[in-house]
Amino acid sequence: MIERQNGTEGEVVICLTTFPDAEKARQIGTAWVESQLAACVQLVPGVESIYRWEGKTESSSEVLAIVKTTRGRLPELEASLQELHP
Repeated sequence: MIERQNGTEGEVVICLTTFPDAEKARQIGTAWVESQLAACVQLVPGVESIYRWEGKTESSSEVLAIVKTTRGRLPELEASLQELHP
């Protein structure tokens, strides 16, 4: 997740995360909007990610989620991401 530092509780922040597939991204994004942890979740399919995992360079196709929330809801959103993300 990426956010700007030093702001008010109501300040809008944009968080970025990826999911392994559109179904999981849609499921979690919908849950965030319905629970008002996010005002909007935009899903961008077909993102290729290159990363290190267990000492090797890996590559996979993922779905990018652009999540719009407020600074005040960010801790809850992060906790939810840790709980729900596969």
